Amino acid sequence: MNRPLGVALVLLTAACSDQVAPEPTYVVVDGWTGEVVVHSASDLENAPYFEMVEQLRLGTLDGPPETQFFRIADADVAGDELFILDSGHDEVRVFDLGTGEYRRTISRRGEGPGELLGPIELNIHGDTLAISGTRRVSLFALDGTFLTSGPGSVGDASGRFGRPIQAGPNWYRSQAVRRAGPPPSGEIYRDTTILFATDALSGVSGPELLRYPGGERYLDESSGFGITPFFSPNPVVHGGADGNVYYTPADEYRVDIIDAATGREVRRVVSTMQLPPVTEEMVEGAIEADRKMLEGRTTAGGPPPPGFPESLEKRKDLPLPPTRQLTNAIRVAADGRWALIRGDLDANPNELGDPGHWDVFGPEGELLGRFVTAPGANIRRFTGDYLISRETDDLDVQYLVVYRLELR
Repeated sequence: MNRPLGVALVLLTAACSDQVAPEPTYVVVDGWTGEVVVHSASDLENAPYFEMVEQLRLGTLDGPPETQFFRIADADVAGDELFILDSGHDEVRVFDLGTGEYRRTISRRGEGPGELLGPIELNIHGDTLAISGTRRVSLFALDGTFLTSGPGSVGDASGRFGRPIQAGPNWYRSQAVRRAGPPPSGEIYRDTTILFATDALSGVSGPELLRYPGGERYLDESSGFGITPFFSPNPVVHGGADGNVYYTPADEYRVDIIDAATGREVRRVVSTMQLPPVTEEMVEGAIEADRKMLEGRTTAGGPPPPGFPESLEKRKDLPLPPTRQLTNAIRVAADGRWALIRGDLDANPNELGDPGHWDVFGPEGELLGRFVTAPGANIRRFTGDYLISRETDDLDVQYLVVYRLELR
């Protein structure tokens, strides 16, 4: 399946001036062969509400060392155990899901067999724990026994490496590929990102699964520095524990579900909900936030990112997108239920997830309900019945919080 996933849907509205126009519906125009499920904006707003009931909170400033987390990267559940990946300590800590009792630590920092260095993601499939980084995948039994490891991804001719993605028991590699020739100077462009089937251990790529446009970029001629325009949508690809790949272009309420093993287009879920347009006030707010971030790094003694001060000034002169990013995260449970975060319409217009409005869907694309996370919550895992969130307090202490979802 090598065709691009471009703008996929057309809005049809009634042209009658003497009556209220019906809510627009979507018509597929890009050759999508899978099922299409449409939800209206009112469907989303009137969906049942899930209450988040806190079940467990782990994390301390000066308590037992096993509950002192440096950087919680990911977490997952297997049976009655909670697995937490602390990328700051390059290890996985295992706790009792019900009581929070510490049970064991898996791996340690290093580059040898069974050791981790810069892990970013944790996935459990069956009785295997997979921990992946940018260039390496390590497999363990759930009791911590090391099984094997491999590069997990390979470089292209330019030496760039693709990100390993797990969907069910299989692995894939997402890699940005620039179009032929140098990137266009003085205009906004997109690389193309291709998803390949990949052997998790050897890193050898198999057939291409899909391709899609990446995030917007602008090449500044004077510095040669790539600049991301304000509020530029960045497409999201997520490997589901159910064995499917979930793709959204991020600037429209649409999720394409693709069978990762076969490339078959399974289901497209869309809604007529749209976000308000980007405004100059939003851009000014984003510029101020970037300035504060730069000042914070300078105060802390760290150097600013290369080209950052210059790009900050030039970003505000770039064309604004018609709408801001609508989503930036999908979380998929092993049974096929999934949750999608949507743009915040009533709180901070510059930040997604502050608070986070999430819609929950069933395996057939049916709308099950919605929930709203508090500011600062970062949902790392959705199991269908539970949410696992990374949270930070005013003292910069990281917590791993487990919530149970209950219908009101």
